[in-house]
Amino acid sequence: MNVGTKVPQVQLISHIVSDEQTELQKRNTGMNISESDLINLTLELEAQLSEVKSQNEELMQALENREAANKKYTSLFENNPCGLFILSENGVIAELNSAGAAILDKKKSLLINRNFKSFISDESKAEFNNCFNTLFETHCRSKFDVKLRKPDGSPVFVHIDAAMNVYKVTCYLSVSIIEEQKLADEVLMESEERYRELADSITDDFFSLDTDLKFTYCNKSFKNNIGIKATDIIGKSIYDVFPDIKGSLREMVYLDVLKTQQPGSCIDEFLYKGVKKYFEIKTYPSKKGLVVFIYDVNHRMQTEKELTLFKSIIESSNASVAVSDPHGKVIYVNPACAELFGRSLEEAASLSFEDYHPSETLSILKDEMLPALKHGKSWEGEIEVFHKNGQKIPIWSHAGSIQDDDGQNIVLFSILDDISDQKKAEKDKLHLELIKGEEAERLRIAHDLHNHIGHIIVAIKIHIERAIASSADEKHIAQLENILDKVIFAIKEVRLVSSKLAERFSEPWKLRHQISTFLTDLEITSNIQIVQKIDPLPDEVPDPLMRNVVGILEEALSNVMKHSDAKSVYIHVFIKKNRFFINIRDNGKGMDNSLIHHGSGLSFLKAEAELIDGEISIKSVPGKFCMLKFNAPITAT
Repeated sequence: MNVGTKVPQVQLISHIVSDEQTELQKRNTGMNISESDLINLTLELEAQLSEVKSQNEELMQALENREAANKKYTSLFENNPCGLFILSENGVIAELNSAGAAILDKKKSLLINRNFKSFISDESKAEFNNCFNTLFETHCRSKFDVKLRKPDGSPVFVHIDAAMNVYKVTCYLSVSIIEEQKLADEVLMESEERYRELADSITDDFFSLDTDLKFTYCNKSFKNNIGIKATDIIGKSIYDVFPDIKGSLREMVYLDVLKTQQPGSCIDEFLYKGVKKYFEIKTYPSKKGLVVFIYDVNHRMQTEKELTLFKSIIESSNASVAVSDPHGKVIYVNPACAELFGRSLEEAASLSFEDYHPSETLSILKDEMLPALKHGKSWEGEIEVFHKNGQKIPIWSHAGSIQDDDGQNIVLFSILDDISDQKKAEKDKLHLELIKGEEAERLRIAHDLHNHIGHIIVAIKIHIERAIASSADEKHIAQLENILDKVIFAIKEVRLVSSKLAERFSEPWKLRHQISTFLTDLEITSNIQIVQKIDPLPDEVPDPLMRNVVGILEEALSNVMKHSDAKSVYIHVFIKKNRFFINIRDNGKGMDNSLIHHGSGLSFLKAEAELIDGEISIKSVPGKFCMLKFNAPITAT
């Protein structure tokens, strides 16, 4: 590098002063200047000359220091092992050292004024231009790696440390070859490529995570199964890829392995490609984080769950299950079977099937069951087994076998149902049928007594009461009243007998049926049309309500037949707000409302109603109608 110097000026200034003195003497000769003035002027010039000499000495010292510094800078610049370049804002090379020329494999003189950018390879141009422009814009130091292209076309990888000079006009590039590092990187990349090929050939899924649980690698199988590209997963947190991992067993294992640096594993269930499955996750610590292997164990876990469920069902089943080897030695009994035999599994395992079957059952087993099982067929039939106490228990057996690929029995199994109760029921069946037939006949008689005979007697009672009311012969009336007493007694007895019979056979009377039947029979035996509307009623009502409702109906209709001369009666029976209602309206002659509260008929009705906390009201219009309303709570006792 050339460093410029200034020529010393002391001699030049001395000549200038001497020339000025000579010129003054010449002028003095023609101008008549005094000698004292000339001396003063000479002294002034000498003083100036002395000052100039002093300044010149300082300048010479500075020049010497600068030359020494320039020599040192030139030496450092030229002898620096890194290639040093001074570039203009356009990238033109203003200066470079020998190491820089060697990097580009060209003479220095041929590189001056060449554009450094012309040596940047195509793949590195964008990065270099970006860093170079940013350097001149921000004046901030920048470091980056690029690939250069020598004049002969051969590549060279370099590291560049770029900085602006103090005047911010040009920049300095410190360029060092990193061929060895790149070669190592290429070797590493080649090694990683072989590793990836090996990893991608593995059908099991695995991936690696850094210490922040971010993906650093995943093999081909994992990418295919999860349905995510590597570019969409590498660098992402496992919480982003698997949001459901938070608080899961997998997360606990990952964190524990990071902490303890010891391998860990777990079986966890999670969504995988939209399907919830079981996976075994094996996790190993690495220098940079974790390596995780995932194995699909869903089939195994489902099988284990099914076996566990099946065993739970067998263990809790009321059906007795026994399993034996091909020779009949018991290898398993469930709790129900142990209870059936009165023997535990340990006790049953010491016996063969010949020990817990009577002789008549053994012949069935040998002649029927075992041959069927030998040919892979199932068998079922009735047999007997011995309880531990020696009691014979009738059993219905469903037997089968599990065979190997050669058709040989591996195990025999039987599902045993205790049919003791069934056998007892069969013995009692005929007797029960006879009893049921007898009860049905008696129940029919009870129905006939209550629904038909009883209602006919009630109709007779009403006719007698009408005859008494229309008769003027006191002797005849007395006879009729005597007959009426006996009819009333007969009505009570019929009701009592039918009620007892029905109660004996647990056949409750239906209130709706009773009322409907009573009204139909009454209409047949009288000359009054009865129009009935019976809304849905409870199947069962308290006995007191049942008895009193029928009694009130009988008394009310008896009064209609005796006194109203009605041609028809309308009866409505219904339930409202847990109360039982009966409305009766006839089209007879009615009566004076002032007379309604007199008479034994109404007193009887009120007394009947009060027994069940009921209410009765009567309204009548002479010559038109008479209406009776009754209601009582259904819960009355």
